[in-house]
Amino acid sequence: MKITYINSQQNYGIVSIFLHWLMALLVMFLFILGVYMVQLDYYDAWYNSAPWWHKALGMFTLALLIIRIAWRMVTIQPEPLADYLWQKLLARTVHLSFYITIMIVCLTGYLVSTAKGAPVEMFAGFKIPAVTQLD
Repeated sequence: MKITYINSQQNYGIVSIFLHWLMALLVMFLFILGVYMVQLDYYDAWYNSAPWWHKALGMFTLALLIIRIAWRMVTIQPEPLADYLWQKLLARTVHLSFYITIMIVCLTGYLVSTAKGAPVEMFAGFKIPAVTQLD
């Protein structure tokens, strides 16, 4: 099996594989961090930093999802191995539902985080502005 950067008719390329596993790890980490955050009290050391990491990594996940969708649109996809119609349909449905769910969760997280008009702070001082500005 030859590993290439782009997809072929038989295999996914390294870019698709990297985006897939990076997003899978981020989604799992964000879920675990979200469950952990609701148990924090005011005196916990992670009380202020855990939400910052959650928001920043959530926005990073949204950016990766957009990149992943764009990458999927400009590259070919490997052909399924078998001719089982219901399995192909189920696989496509689950795949699409994952994309939609991740998009909805990231966008609602952004909207909740910026509901008071404050931007979401990211890495290196980069800020994603709020949709609305309250005065």
